[in-house]
Amino acid sequence: MGCGPKTTFFGRGEATEGDLRAGEQVERRRRSKPKAVVGQTKSGPEAPLLLTNRSALLFFSACLATLVATAAPPAWELVKQGRGVKVWMQDIAGARLPLIRARTRIAAEPLAVLAVINDVNGSCAWAGRCVVARILRREGVRTRLYSLRSAPWPISDRDFELNAVTRILEGGKRLRVDFREAARPRTPVPDGVVRMPVMRGHYDLRHGPGGSTEVELQVRGDPGGWIPDWIVRWTAKNGPFASLSGLRKRVPKVRGKYSAEVARLRAWLAASVAASHRPATKTAPVKP
Repeated sequence: MGCGPKTTFFGRGEATEGDLRAGEQVERRRRSKPKAVVGQTKSGPEAPLLLTNRSALLFFSACLATLVATAAPPAWELVKQGRGVKVWMQDIAGARLPLIRARTRIAAEPLAVLAVINDVNGSCAWAGRCVVARILRREGVRTRLYSLRSAPWPISDRDFELNAVTRILEGGKRLRVDFREAARPRTPVPDGVVRMPVMRGHYDLRHGPGGSTEVELQVRGDPGGWIPDWIVRWTAKNGPFASLSGLRKRVPKVRGKYSAEVARLRAWLAASVAASHRPATKTAPVKP
């Protein structure tokens, strides 16, 4: 029999005041315990898990940086200079020939330099190792041309057929001749000659100081056939070097020869720049 008043607990029947006091103490201890925090377990904060996540993030960042660095193109390497010409080389993954960039300054205006470049039939007077060069077709700014180039013994000579187009850039401040191998060549390959499957690049002309022209020749090609790597690289850098060296000498020597062509190009340039500034007009559709 208990000494104090009795009360009823749900599901337990009767209990004494001592039972109530004991229950209250248990409840106070339960409430005084710190609540669980996200990221904690019975043994404390999940430091190993957080460290693992941070390490994974750092590892992923390092891998991403490596991929970006790998995707960046190789640096240009200066491989030859002299006679006012500099040549740089950049290796291309999977290509036989590296990408070549040659630059020089010529004491003449860009239109005078362009006139000499456009004279394909006379280009063997300055282009490196040129044996044959001729225009196959010319329509406005577009030219189809053929050229045969000699190769050092015992390598077979090479030839190519190109499509070239002259472009006006930056409102006439730059002129550019882009060339690329013809998809369907029309000229037969001479006996003992190898057709180059890839030959593409550009001549870029821009105004330089004192009425001069800054000239850039960039070339990428595939010689075709089998050639030792050292000869491939030797040819790759010496061909553009010889071409720009020859062009640099040729332009001042023939200044008067191309007067009419320079005048024609000047009129073409002025008309093209003026047309580019005119507002576009709507034209009626042409019926087929």
